[in-house]
Amino acid sequence: ILPIVFIFNPELLLIGIKSVWHGILIFCVSLIAILSFTSATQGWLLTRLRWYEVFFLLIVTVSMFRPDFIMNSIYPEYTEFDKAFDQTLQYNEDRKLRLHVTRYTDYGERYKLFVFPIDKQTSFSLLELTGIDIEANNNGFHDVVNMEFMGQAEKMGIQFYDEITNIDISTIGRPAKEYVYIFGLLLLLLTVQLQRISIKKYN
Repeated sequence: ILPIVFIFNPELLLIGIKSVWHGILIFCVSLIAILSFTSATQGWLLTRLRWYEVFFLLIVTVSMFRPDFIMNSIYPEYTEFDKAFDQTLQYNEDRKLRLHVTRYTDYGERYKLFVFPIDKQTSFSLLELTGIDIEANNNGFHDVVNMEFMGQAEKMGIQFYDEITNIDISTIGRPAKEYVYIFGLLLLLLTVQLQRISIKKYN
């Protein structure tokens, strides 16, 4: 399980850690997640787990290992971008624009994601921001038909005739994913309390 988790949460490999305290936090929540997952799979914490307590511990595991997954279920990090490609836009906050790209090769389709930062108070169009020109294709998506020489898109690795299947933009005011840790910890404390009540009941 753990090698798969590392793929979806690189912080567990200390990638993207911003400070010593951030590293300590990741270390602690990882221990809690491992404890919860082990207890859930073995069916035992302080005493034998009931089915809903197993369910609680699995939620705790996901909350600690993948807080972004829980947060995205409530408050998505990105929403669909529905503006015209040549429309001039301006935002009051720093944002991120994300292009979902399919590249057709001799070995099959390759799926890629390109993220472009947007500076606040800067007027721009997608054509100016990305440095690419697109054209609708028969699949209902858009192909990259032109690129600015040594522009941002070319530096990122976008190629001619890459197919853009979706464009989305980061949301504003999204709570930090670390709040999910609090939810997971409270659910773990609830499970422990239910276990203690069970022990007293049978003793």
